[in-house]
Amino acid sequence: NFHFFQNEYFVPFLTAGVGTSKNTVYLNAHSVASSTTTHVSKTIKGLAWQAGLGLNLTLTNNIVLGLMGRYVSLGKAQWGPWSAASGVAKRKIKADSVYSTEGILEFAYFFGDQTPKRAPRLLEDSSSNRVPRLLND
Repeated sequence: NFHFFQNEYFVPFLTAGVGTSKNTVYLNAHSVASSTTTHVSKTIKGLAWQAGLGLNLTLTNNIVLGLMGRYVSLGKAQWGPWSAASGVAKRKIKADSVYSTEGILEFAYFFGDQTPKRAPRLLEDSSSNRVPRLLND
Protein backbone atom coordinates (compact mmCIF):
# COMPACT_ATOMS: atom_id res chain seq x y z
CA ASN A 1 0.00 0.00 0.00
CA PHE A 2 1.16 3.54 -0.70
CA HIS A 3 0.12 6.15 1.87
CA PHE A 4 -0.29 9.71 0.51
CA PHE A 5 0.21 11.29 3.88
CA GLN A 6 -0.47 10.23 7.40
CA ASN A 7 -2.06 12.34 10.05
CA GLU A 8 -3.39 11.23 13.38
CA TYR A 9 -6.78 9.92 12.22
CA PHE A 10 -7.17 9.69 8.41
CA VAL A 11 -4.84 7.69 6.15
CA PRO A 12 -5.73 7.61 2.41
CA PHE A 13 -3.89 4.96 0.36
CA LEU A 14 -3.42 3.31 -3.03
CA THR A 15 -3.00 -0.43 -3.47
CA ALA A 16 -1.93 -2.58 -6.42
CA GLY A 17 -0.83 -6.15 -7.07
CA VAL A 18 -0.13 -8.77 -9.73
CA GLY A 19 -0.36 -12.54 -9.68
CA THR A 20 -1.67 -15.54 -11.56
CA SER A 21 -5.18 -16.80 -12.12
CA LYS A 22 -6.56 -20.28 -12.80
CA ASN A 23 -10.11 -20.05 -14.16
CA THR A 24 -11.92 -23.38 -14.48
CA VAL A 25 -15.39 -23.65 -16.00
CA TYR A 26 -17.55 -26.78 -15.62
CA LEU A 27 -20.58 -27.61 -17.80
CA ASN A 28 -23.06 -30.46 -17.52
CA ALA A 29 -25.12 -30.58 -20.74
CA HIS A 30 -28.02 -32.98 -21.11
CA SER A 31 -29.43 -33.95 -24.52
CA VAL A 32 -33.12 -34.79 -24.38
CA ALA A 33 -33.01 -36.41 -27.85
CA SER A 34 -30.26 -38.91 -27.03
CA SER A 35 -30.74 -39.03 -23.23
CA THR A 36 -27.02 -38.40 -22.68
CA THR A 37 -25.24 -36.04 -20.34
CA THR A 38 -21.91 -34.49 -21.25
CA HIS A 39 -19.49 -33.21 -18.63
CA VAL A 40 -17.01 -30.65 -19.93
CA SER A 41 -14.42 -28.54 -18.10
CA LYS A 42 -11.88 -26.04 -19.37
CA THR A 43 -9.07 -24.37 -17.41
CA ILE A 44 -7.19 -21.25 -18.51
CA LYS A 45 -4.23 -19.89 -16.56
CA GLY A 46 -3.11 -16.31 -16.95
CA LEU A 47 -2.15 -12.98 -15.43
CA ALA A 48 -4.24 -11.45 -12.66
CA TRP A 49 -3.92 -7.91 -11.34
CA GLN A 50 -5.70 -5.55 -8.99
CA ALA A 51 -5.71 -1.83 -8.20
CA GLY A 52 -7.62 0.21 -5.65
CA LEU A 53 -7.77 3.14 -3.30
CA GLY A 54 -9.10 3.63 0.15
CA LEU A 55 -9.18 5.49 3.42
CA ASN A 56 -8.40 4.19 6.92
CA LEU A 57 -9.92 5.97 9.90
CA THR A 58 -8.22 5.42 13.27
CA LEU A 59 -10.92 5.22 15.94
CA THR A 60 -8.61 4.27 18.85
CA ASN A 61 -4.99 3.07 19.13
CA ASN A 62 -6.25 -0.49 18.57
CA ILE A 63 -9.25 -0.03 16.25
CA VAL A 64 -9.20 1.05 12.59
CA LEU A 65 -12.18 1.38 10.25
CA GLY A 66 -11.35 1.13 6.55
CA LEU A 67 -13.19 1.83 3.31
CA MET A 68 -11.71 0.67 -0.01
CA GLY A 69 -12.70 0.37 -3.66
CA ARG A 70 -10.86 -2.17 -5.81
CA TYR A 71 -10.85 -3.50 -9.37
CA VAL A 72 -9.64 -7.11 -9.79
CA SER A 73 -8.91 -8.61 -13.23
CA LEU A 74 -8.73 -12.43 -13.30
CA GLY A 75 -7.92 -12.93 -16.99
CA LYS A 76 -9.97 -15.01 -19.44
CA ALA A 77 -12.39 -17.95 -19.28
CA GLN A 78 -13.66 -20.38 -21.93
CA TRP A 79 -16.48 -22.89 -22.14
CA GLY A 80 -16.13 -25.62 -24.78
CA PRO A 81 -15.72 -26.57 -27.53
CA TRP A 82 -18.21 -29.41 -27.26
CA SER A 83 -18.43 -31.97 -30.02
CA ALA A 84 -21.63 -32.71 -31.93
CA ALA A 85 -21.20 -36.41 -31.00
CA SER A 86 -21.89 -35.56 -27.36
CA GLY A 87 -25.45 -34.58 -28.24
CA VAL A 88 -24.65 -30.89 -27.84
CA ALA A 89 -24.20 -28.69 -30.89
CA LYS A 90 -20.54 -27.76 -31.40
CA ARG A 91 -20.13 -24.50 -29.52
CA LYS A 92 -17.44 -22.43 -27.85
CA ILE A 93 -18.14 -19.54 -25.52
CA LYS A 94 -15.35 -17.20 -24.45
CA ALA A 95 -15.11 -14.44 -21.87
CA ASP A 96 -12.21 -12.13 -22.69
CA SER A 97 -12.32 -10.53 -19.28
CA VAL A 98 -13.27 -12.02 -15.91
CA TYR A 99 -13.24 -9.22 -13.35
CA SER A 100 -14.67 -7.93 -10.12
CA THR A 101 -15.34 -4.39 -8.94
CA GLU A 102 -15.43 -4.38 -5.16
CA GLY A 103 -16.37 -2.07 -2.34
CA ILE A 104 -14.90 -3.16 0.99
CA LEU A 105 -15.70 -1.94 4.49
CA GLU A 106 -13.34 -3.40 7.09
CA PHE A 107 -12.99 -3.29 10.83
CA ALA A 108 -9.53 -4.10 12.25
CA TYR A 109 -8.55 -4.68 15.85
CA PHE A 110 -4.83 -4.69 16.73
CA PHE A 111 -3.72 -6.61 19.82
CA GLY A 112 -1.14 -5.25 22.25
CA ASP A 113 0.12 -1.73 22.83
CA GLN A 114 -0.36 0.32 19.66
CA THR A 115 0.80 3.63 21.10
CA PRO A 116 2.81 5.34 18.35
CA LYS A 117 6.54 5.29 19.04
CA ARG A 118 8.70 8.32 18.38
CA ALA A 119 11.22 7.71 15.62
CA PRO A 120 14.84 8.15 16.77
CA ARG A 121 16.81 11.15 15.60
CA LEU A 122 19.60 9.59 13.63
CA LEU A 123 22.78 11.54 14.37
CA GLU A 124 24.20 13.96 16.89
CA ASP A 125 25.30 17.47 15.99
CA SER A 126 27.55 17.26 12.92
CA SER A 127 29.89 19.97 14.29
CA SER A 128 31.12 17.49 16.88
CA ASN A 129 34.44 15.66 16.27
CA ARG A 130 33.10 12.51 17.89
CA VAL A 131 31.90 9.46 16.02
CA PRO A 132 28.19 9.88 15.18
CA ARG A 133 25.79 7.66 17.12
CA LEU A 134 22.06 7.31 17.55
CA LEU A 135 20.76 9.86 20.03
CA ASN A 136 18.19 7.57 21.60
CA ASP A 137 20.78 4.87 22.52
